Amino acid sequence: MPKLRVLELKLGQPEDVAPQPFWPPGYPASSPCPELCDLTLSCPQVDDQVYRSLPHTLTRLALRYTRWKRGYYQPLPARWQWPLLKSSELLQALRQCDLHSLGHLEVEYRVDELEDELLGYVCAAFPALTSLRLFRSRQSESQDDDVPCDIVDRIIRHLSYLVHLRSLDLSLDLPGTPRAELHLFPGPFPGPRYPKWSLERFKERLGSIADLLARTLGPELTTIKLWRPQHTVAFAWLVYEVVRNEGELRTKCVWS
Repeated sequence: MPKLRVLELKLGQPEDVAPQPFWPPGYPASSPCPELCDLTLSCPQVDDQVYRSLPHTLTRLALRYTRWKRGYYQPLPARWQWPLLKSSELLQALRQCDLHSLGHLEVEYRVDELEDELLGYVCAAFPALTSLRLFRSRQSESQDDDVPCDIVDRIIRHLSYLVHLRSLDLSLDLPGTPRAELHLFPGPFPGPRYPKWSLERFKERLGSIADLLARTLGPELTTIKLWRPQHTVAFAWLVYEVVRNEGELRTKCVWS
């Protein structure tokens, strides 16, 4: 497929099947898609040979799983597994890429001791990024050791080097993120719910984070999206527009 430009592999990982690399081990050929511009791998593997074979034409790269539904109540055994790469593993994978002109990057990972090094590498290795989508997950649901403001400050410290960034999407998995509660009651929509008061309080927290991001990141930033739970078990983006007007800088929530 020498003319292929877009390849999206949005595949689930069955729980009883070992993860498979996209590029077969020992495959001797050079990239079969020398004009590829956009690649999505939904079950990335750290030892996949595909990273070192990506063409310089690539401008969009997504290494992430399907859309999260954190807090989802699932009474039956899960049929799928989502073995998130750790920060250190994702760092190892990205170090194999030679993509200095990459414009869009999406990554998803589970936090370990090399998260700071990962974020620093992303900003150093891909300085041309204009859009970044980042899904981070704590090591466990009960891991509340980090202070939320410290997490945000660390992320800002690294992302401030992306001076061309225009769009930033973050799923921070902050301590104190609302969790669904199961309510058994009759009606058309039985099942888990998020307490309304906790959603409103969390939305205010995210608004403050959006303001901080807008004030401290690059001058080209126009859109900020923050991942948050909705009233039911789904998650969605809170979308903020960065408004600059006669020296005034603020964020405006345009979609909630």
